[in-house]
Order: sequence, then structure tokens, then C-alpha cells
Amino acid sequence: MIRDVSIVRRVLEGLLRGKTFVVVLRHDRSPAEGKFLVGSSLFSDDTIALVFDNRAASHRELAGRYNLHPWGGGWLSLDDEQRRVRITGVSQDYGKEPDRDLTVRALKLAFPDYEVTEL
Repeated sequence: MIRDVSIVRRVLEGLLRGKTFVVVLRHDRSPAEGKFLVGSSLFSDDTIALVFDNRAASHRELAGRYNLHPWGGGWLSLDDEQRRVRITGVSQDYGKEPDRDLTVRALKLAFPDYEVTEL
């Protein structure tokens, strides 16, 4: 299942001073767990992305696959049945993203009917 939650960009645009924030979640099962990464697009200085792909073995793989200049990340679990998103941890490759609160807000906007928490 691919879930591209680009609607978030319109809501967060004001918070990011003209930048576009895109959330892309790709998973092949639910519940799904794996690494997530926040970073800027290598192709557009105006785009910031939060990417989750449960098939990625590392944060470096996520950065390469989604063409990101990484800022940091951690671990995400997504459960569609329980309607819950959890984020935790720190990327071993890039550390924690500079604003974890922004990550949580973006996920809450992308999943308004889900419980989104940082553990």
C-alpha cells in the first residue's frame, strides 16, 4: 500500500515560511514498522518530506530511494486497524530530526482520525 499524504503541505506551508511539507508512507502490511526520515528534496529547495517505507533496511537507503538530503529520523509504527501512529528513536545514520514536534504535527494532519504519539 502506498499512501501519499500531500494534503499536509498546504496546512504546514505557513509554519515553514513558504516551504512545502509532504508526507509519504509506503508499507506492504499493517501493522507496519520501520524507519522514517525527514529531509529536504535534492530536486527542490522548497520541499521538505517525511518518508516512511517499511521495506528500507537503513535511513541511508531511505535517503537514496526518495532523493532526500537527510535531517534526521527514527522509528515509526503504523497500525491501520487500531488507527494509531507511533514514532520513537533516533536514526543511527543521521540522528534525530531537528523538530520532532513538527514531525508529530505533520503526521496528525496527515492522519486526522488516528492517534499519533511520540514515545
